[in-house]
Amino acid sequence: MLLPFVFIGLTARVAMGNDRFDVISIRQTSNPSPIRKHSSERIDYEGISMPQLIEKAFGLPEHRIVWPDWVNVVRFRPNKVKPDVRFFAISATMPSSTTDEDFKRMLQNLLVERFGLVFHRETRPTDEYEMTFVAGGPKMQVAKPAGPGRPDFADDENPAAAGRNFNLSFGADGMRVKGDMTLQQLASLFSQYLWHPITEPVDFGQYYAVDFLWFWNPYSLPPPLDGMATNRASEGETRGLFSEMGKRLGIKLILRSVPREVVVIDQLNHESTEN
Repeated sequence: MLLPFVFIGLTARVAMGNDRFDVISIRQTSNPSPIRKHSSERIDYEGISMPQLIEKAFGLPEHRIVWPDWVNVVRFRPNKVKPDVRFFAISATMPSSTTDEDFKRMLQNLLVERFGLVFHRETRPTDEYEMTFVAGGPKMQVAKPAGPGRPDFADDENPAAAGRNFNLSFGADGMRVKGDMTLQQLASLFSQYLWHPITEPVDFGQYYAVDFLWFWNPYSLPPPLDGMATNRASEGETRGLFSEMGKRLGIKLILRSVPREVVVIDQLNHESTEN
């Protein structure tokens, strides 16, 4: 049974103090890009989407943010509402002493000042797949030591950032994941194709050697007549995935309703104000 909503915050803007980037440049781009360069004094994000930017600003996954109807997040977008898909190139500088929490506040203030963000926080019941291991533990081997990392993925969650071999492919036989991955990365990857997110156990960044085929290709489906595409698996396809994960990876998933703090976006502009 779902728990009642519990209101714990007021609609608010981020407090304006010294938690701002020194210099900021924002421009709209036509295409997405995975490039996320992040040093101690500078960020350069190329082709980042609004959902990705907000997730970084609050340090929360997609399912713990309540989005405006127009934001391109399929799982939580009402039917028949066409998304506004935009990408941005963002460069900013900051003091070398900036901590992770400082950085999040800087991104939040950037969104407040340049995109008119207004938000509040609530606790809501959230349906999640809890990830555990089957009896006997994981069926994956622990991965070998890593090679050199990719500098163009400096703060990305892609395994290539940590010098790990990784390949994701889609073909006639389905979706194949091969390479070194943590449980967090596996959960994040497969959550993109399910109607409920996967929450993973804490494994302290342990990498496993994964070679897994899911007999389903989300990109082989014909486009819907209303143009509202979704890449979410059906209930039967999800059961097939979980069965294969248990047999091949030793991973078990159970659906649970868990109270979680979420960020509710009350106001957000489509475009940035001028530099």
